[in-house]
Amino acid sequence: MVQKAYFDDVSQEHPAYFAGLLLADGYRTRGYVAIDLKEPDRHVLDQLCEELELDNDVRVYSNAKSGFRANYPRARLVIYDYDIAARLLQLNVIDRKSSHLAKVPPIPASSFHHWVRGYMDGNGGPLKADVGNHRRTRFNLRGNEPFLADLLPRLPGNLRLRRDGVRSQMYTLNAADGLLVGDWMYKDHTVCLHSKWERYCALTR
Repeated sequence: MVQKAYFDDVSQEHPAYFAGLLLADGYRTRGYVAIDLKEPDRHVLDQLCEELELDNDVRVYSNAKSGFRANYPRARLVIYDYDIAARLLQLNVIDRKSSHLAKVPPIPASSFHHWVRGYMDGNGGPLKADVGNHRRTRFNLRGNEPFLADLLPRLPGNLRLRRDGVRSQMYTLNAADGLLVGDWMYKDHTVCLHSKWERYCALTR
């Protein structure tokens, strides 16, 4: 039976994490909520599907269109439940987030770092980037200005963001701030994207 009340208590790690991930990378479709990730990251979608006890599975597909993600295997999970979609709307999983999202949802302080980890897994965190003639890992954060203005005071430290000159709404943290946020958001974690966790561990070496 589908766990319709799964997101009712976001004081727990996993609901808080997945609420953050869905806010960052999820989208609304025909009244439902769906999320696409790179196929190597499908393990978190499989976990969410299992915890929600959905009747459908994660589907892997390739985008036949031309462009940046052409023919790159993707994993998609659609949550076919209006009650869950309505609850996620209360947690700011809305349409056209890049322009309309202005506030952090009401997440308890005890689980807020888990929510941030989910958001970072979808919209930033430790990413590979070209720096001069080298490819290095750096800590990024994506969001529009009103949302970041609400989010930043809730994060540890006095963070300084530098706008990425190439990608819209992408900002970079300096190394010390990235490690500070990473240490905080990965505290006591049991769920995350393995790929970003591995990059974060490389930053700490």
